[in-house]
Amino acid sequence: MNKNDLRYIKTDKLIVDTFLNCIDEVGFEKTSVSMICEKAYISRTTFYDHYEDKYMLYNSLFAFIEAELINSMNEGIQANSKNHQHDTAIMWFLNCVEKNKKIVKAILKTSYYEFMLLVEKLSTDLLLVQIYD
Repeated sequence: MNKNDLRYIKTDKLIVDTFLNCIDEVGFEKTSVSMICEKAYISRTTFYDHYEDKYMLYNSLFAFIEAELINSMNEGIQANSKNHQHDTAIMWFLNCVEKNKKIVKAILKTSYYEFMLLVEKLSTDLLLVQIYD
């Protein structure tokens, strides 16, 4: 199926939203592909047309958040690099977290340590920009 097809996109969003709801309700470990399919009213074949398993789905969401956070901080840094005010980058970061709260909450619930390592790396990068800019 064409990944740019509107039906594919809508189904993918449904899978992601259902997955996030399941994590919120029962946690990652107890969330199964069968549970996602049942709650989303899709077949297992449809799920597997989108993702290999729940781990691939989780990893795609983590990669999405990582890219979003990096982009938001970079935009904040670039927006204020002329004034040497990088505190705005932190606000962009926090706005990104707020905008993607449901995904961030699921990631924190599933792998708090992994997310904190990402935040630490981004904070260190921001600090280095502040020092060497």
